[in-house]
Amino acid sequence: MSNIGEVFIKPANFRNSGYAKNCRVINVIDGIDIRSKMSIKDIIEKYYKKDFVIQEKLVCHKSISDIYPESVNTFSIYTFVLNNEIKIINKPILKIGMGDNITDYSGLTSEGLMIGIDNDGTLFDSALCTKQDKWYASHPDTGFVFKNHKIVNFQKVLETAKKLHSCIPWLHFCRWDITIDSAGEPVAIEVERPSEIFQQQILYKEGFFGKYTEGILSFIRNH
Repeated sequence: MSNIGEVFIKPANFRNSGYAKNCRVINVIDGIDIRSKMSIKDIIEKYYKKDFVIQEKLVCHKSISDIYPESVNTFSIYTFVLNNEIKIINKPILKIGMGDNITDYSGLTSEGLMIGIDNDGTLFDSALCTKQDKWYASHPDTGFVFKNHKIVNFQKVLETAKKLHSCIPWLHFCRWDITIDSAGEPVAIEVERPSEIFQQQILYKEGFFGKYTEGILSFIRNH
């Protein structure tokens, strides 16, 4: 790893380390991070010990990075299996960084924004920072106005989430973090077993499963 260049490093088990804690971009040349002047060995020993992930640094598509360029802004897409078919919860969210953070929105205590997005890629009129309990019509750092802004190739993001879930159909409920790279192609960053669904209910002002609620309840009763 002595010449891995510019990469993103984070704890492998973020639940135990705190949201976005010790997530950083490093640029390693000849074993030294040119940002902090620390060796890669010292960085790992000081911040991560043994459980960490190193990822290629992504550059988001202009329709995403124009909103806030300092973080990899990602879409949260929920998929589930019902009657042996993979479904998408029609409540996608775009998570956006703020305040010079290199990570996007990641929870109630996070300095970040979340915003709903229509299936055609058009953003809702305003975004919420749950930590501040405040709505924004434009990004507080860049001044970017959310209303009527359309994300390029958003339908590909939804298709990607559904396709990826087909590879692990034994998991009935998944949350995908996906972005769109500079070439306009979806990039899956991670998949998790969902633990929170309040964001969608706040942004969309309705129950999480929507039209699938009865089917979900029937499944639970019969299993």
